[in-house]
Amino acid sequence: MFSAVLSSPRTSPYPQLALTAAFAVTLASAALFRLELRPLFALSAGAIIVAGAIVMLVAARRPPRRRTWTMAIVPILDIIAVALFREATVQPITAIGLLLAIPLSWLAFAFALPAVIVGVLVTITWPALAYLSIGEQVTTFPEFFALWAFPTLTGIVAFSVYPIGVAYRREHAESVRQTETVNAILASTVDAITVFDSEGSHVRSNAAAEAMSRRAGWSGERAAHVYATDRQTALPSDALSWFGQIEVQRSASRTVWLGPPEDQVAVRYSAARIGEGGGVVVTGTEVTGLVTAVETREAFIGTLNHELRSPLTVLLGETDLALENDGDCIPRERVERIEAAATRLRDTVGRLLTTARRDISADLDTTDAGFAVQRAVDGLRPLARSRGVTLSLYDRGGVLA
Repeated sequence: MFSAVLSSPRTSPYPQLALTAAFAVTLASAALFRLELRPLFALSAGAIIVAGAIVMLVAARRPPRRRTWTMAIVPILDIIAVALFREATVQPITAIGLLLAIPLSWLAFAFALPAVIVGVLVTITWPALAYLSIGEQVTTFPEFFALWAFPTLTGIVAFSVYPIGVAYRREHAESVRQTETVNAILASTVDAITVFDSEGSHVRSNAAAEAMSRRAGWSGERAAHVYATDRQTALPSDALSWFGQIEVQRSASRTVWLGPPEDQVAVRYSAARIGEGGGVVVTGTEVTGLVTAVETREAFIGTLNHELRSPLTVLLGETDLALENDGDCIPRERVERIEAAATRLRDTVGRLLTTARRDISADLDTTDAGFAVQRAVDGLRPLARSRGVTLSLYDRGGVLA
């Protein structure tokens, strides 16, 4: 009930229902002790209060999206109803004025300052006008307290509640904006996001996280299909930040496989604490395509290593044999060029395979290209010399690329 009042105080029916109940108790008490009442005033007060309760119940079911400030009419009419109910008693009963605390507090907490001022003015002036209209004067302290002092005190209480309501409405609006922002982030991202409280209980997840939980066979206590990187070793659910009570030592990432063996996906996830003792947020990204690509690259490098190194080894071996055979009809110079080219190709393939096995960084950097140019010129010199061309390379401080 209190959460409903705090979340939407202008359209919450509970203040009005509380006033209705208080009015009913007061009316029943008056009847029990056979106090004389003026029927017209009592019926008018009851009709206004009951009508307000009906209006607020309807507003709670179908809350207005715009101009919610118009709901201030209900507590202002309640103040008039309490004044009428006070006039219904032949003998003045000061305790009836306590009913004013409900609509005045409601106005001060939920509505803007103009509505509060109107409510306070009605509280102060209505009883006095009603009393003075019959031509009587205030001659005793009880009469003065009932007509002026008590309504004035309730007005002071209302004005003291008003800044509290303003501060709460600002904080509530900010909380709503933050919640909407979080919901938008959860809905827009393709990554899985799950939030746990400090006790390890699930708080909320987005659609991607729920889909991954279903794939992992999460039953609320453990996951049936969570495997290590080899796709075969089952991991206990309580050892995973995603599926059990979370103990985060550091925000290190980890990759697991989710799903039955015939239909698995790779997920890389990490976890981080929310402040001190505020719970844990876990994020996960499906990396099945990336893992498959890495495995394919490793297989390709293995095949490339065999398919290129083997013929190069044979070529170099045959070249060595040709060079040792002095009676070979192939000019030695050409064989030497073949050997040099094959050696260079072997070294290049070796460096290529070594580089392919490393973790490649996307950082930009500069390097001296002079070495690569020198190697290229040296390789072309025999061919140029056979055709009467002279190749020269001038080093002017290095070439950066």
